[in-house]
Amino acid sequence: MRLLTTTLLTLVLTAACSSGAPTDFSAPPPQNQGIVAGEVTATAKRPQLTIRNGTSLAAGYLAVDENQLIIAMYPPCVTCTKLAPGGTVVIPYTSIDGYTANSRVAKVLYWSYIPGPNGTPVPSGPIHTLDVRLN
Repeated sequence: MRLLTTTLLTLVLTAACSSGAPTDFSAPPPQNQGIVAGEVTATAKRPQLTIRNGTSLAAGYLAVDENQLIIAMYPPCVTCTKLAPGGTVVIPYTSIDGYTANSRVAKVLYWSYIPGPNGTPVPSGPIHTLDVRLN
């Protein structure tokens, strides 16, 4: 019986000590490919919409009337307007896509850009949306 107990205990300890993959502490941590180190904010004060990029990455953005967004698709693009990290842009209401005198809410769509293989910025991560009441 003592031999059986010793054998079982040895098997349990061997399995416990050898389970799991070894940890590689020399590997760099994965890079965050999305919005980091802050947030993009948008505020409105008639007749202008202000967008601020509080992140450490360039951000692409579009300002669209909420009703226009329902009927159109706006994917991220390489040629869209970009806002530098820490940058601010002021947009007249009349430059909001689909804006009319009856517009009440603008949707600000934004996404991150990371450097591509040849240094050209490429969109990365999800498209975020902010609702901004136009007052």
